[in-house]
Amino acid sequence: MPVLTESTSSQFKQFKQCEEPDQNYIPTIDLHDHNYQSAKNIVIKTIQEYHSLSVSRIRFITGRGNHTNSNGERAILYKTFPKWMSDITIDHLIESYIQCNGFYLVILKSPDELEKELESTFFNVNIIQQEATDGCDEAQLILGLMYLDGEGVKKNVNEALKWLTKSAENGNVNAQVIMGQLYFDGIGVSAKKKDAKAFQWFHMAAEQGDVNAQVIIAHLLYEGSGVTKNVKEAFTWFEKAAEQNDVNAQFIVSRMYFNGEGIHQSNKKASKWIRRAAENGHPNAQFILGRMYAKGEGVKRKNTEEAIKWFKKAADQGHLEAGIITEICA
Repeated sequence: MPVLTESTSSQFKQFKQCEEPDQNYIPTIDLHDHNYQSAKNIVIKTIQEYHSLSVSRIRFITGRGNHTNSNGERAILYKTFPKWMSDITIDHLIESYIQCNGFYLVILKSPDELEKELESTFFNVNIIQQEATDGCDEAQLILGLMYLDGEGVKKNVNEALKWLTKSAENGNVNAQVIMGQLYFDGIGVSAKKKDAKAFQWFHMAAEQGDVNAQVIIAHLLYEGSGVTKNVKEAFTWFEKAAEQNDVNAQFIVSRMYFNGEGIHQSNKKASKWIRRAAENGHPNAQFILGRMYAKGEGVKRKNTEEAIKWFKKAADQGHLEAGIITEICA
């Protein structure tokens, strides 16, 4: 999709939308008070909801790019927002987005435009089949999914596997993840060595940077499912996912550092990752960080006010023990 920035002078008229917004016509969503995962979920759900209501533009306030969090990192929401625009659940709904000073303006495709695209491409089996036969990995993926779901063609799991395999072998990371899941679930494949094959496909996707695949193979390695148990290698993949802001991986990495699982024990690094996970909304991490401040362990100094802040954040997400502590301190 086209990505515009404030330095693109030829788009001056569109940037007037950044500088002189009309609040009556542009829904504005403030993401300031939300953590990474919560903000991403809100963006996806908002785009889906407003597209169904035929809204053409949405403003998402992320804060300016020069803002830093408590780790000294440049604003996470501002940096990662463009990546969210490529999420498979919404990328087909987006015409373009404009990076403005402290917010993003997302321009949505009209329902009529989207319907025409679907009619002329996705459901035109002849076009998709020809492109798939010519070796286009995206077309192979789409055709495989069409056969898998029975969309536009008669459902045929064998044909689905054929085209999804071709797409995955051509390096399509989404096809690799799907193949891994199909083998893991035993759909249309032999039960013999299905777990090992699932690991193979997930591993290929993980090596290309797919964060979900990285978390999956980390769990498989940690548990020894479909592959020889290897806690050290599991840690490596959990850390790769954590560095891509996967909040669950961040929490797991913190615990592995604390317990010295697959890596040399380090309270300092454990504290770093528990804070990252807490800031990204992990309730258990928030509770642990609150406890660290309450006891003065793993932080610069004991800080009751900071401890209560994190206990409350965890409690707001349903953490039982944090809720009890918050009520006592109220």
